[in-house]
Formats: sequence, structure tokens, C-alpha cells
Amino acid sequence: MEHDEPSLRQAIERTRRAILDQLRREYPYPLTVTPLTLAERAPDSAFVEAAATLQEEGLIMYEALLIGAGPVPQLLEAALTRRGQMSRGDGA
Repeated sequence: MEHDEPSLRQAIERTRRAILDQLRREYPYPLTVTPLTLAERAPDSAFVEAAATLQEEGLIMYEALLIGAGPVPQLLEAALTRRGQMSRGDGA
């Protein structure tokens, strides 16, 4: 079980970068983002955690985070904030 925690943390960090990269490519237009739309496929749990922490840190904003309403979690109308535009994706 100890090996799962570092691997989940790594998946969350990769997913955070992938979400920010996707939103940067389409900036300033809001997108629906799912684990399937990312350049690097992400586990659902890593996607949800990455989306929540990016929003809590003020790097992205979204209309809704849908969990269980379809085959995969979805960020509806997601966009970068000003802070997110200037971020490298590592929380800086």
C-alpha cells in the first residue's frame, strides 16, 4: 500500500500539468475537460483530485465538476484564471 501513495501523487501531478496544458492551448475559451481529453490519459481519482486542487489554488475555474453523471468525471466550462496563466503547473 505504501507504493500506491507515491504513485497516486505522481499521477495527480501529471494530471494537473495535463489539465493546465490543455486549457492553455485553448485559452481564452472555456472547455469541457475529462480524463479522456487529456494528452496523457489520467485515472479518474487523479483527475478529480487534480481538478479540485487546481481550483482551490486559484489556477483554474469551472462551472461544475461532474462525478458519476457519465462514464468519466467532467469539468464543465473550465478555464484558466489569471494566476493559472502565469503558473508553470506546479502550483507556483
